Order: sequence, then C-alpha cells, then structure tokens
Amino acid sequence: MKLSVEKIEEQFNLYFKGEKKLEAIKEWANKYDVYKE
Repeated sequence: MKLSVEKIEEQFNLYFKGEKKLEAIKEWANKYDVYKE
C-alpha cells in the first residue's frame, strides 16, 4: 500500500494534533513502509 504524505497527514489530522500527530504519522508510516525521507 502506497500513500502520499498528504494523504497520510489528512487521515491523521482526524485523530492527532501537534507533535503527537507527527510522531504517529512517522511510526505508522515506518511500520507500513509508506513514507521515506
């Protein structure tokens, strides 16, 4: 499953705010290998 960073952020904006959101995005993305810097 490949998602754009924008799509990931859109989904997580529904659940997280601020630093916790960013941490959750990175953790989830690393787990599912969908976000690479």
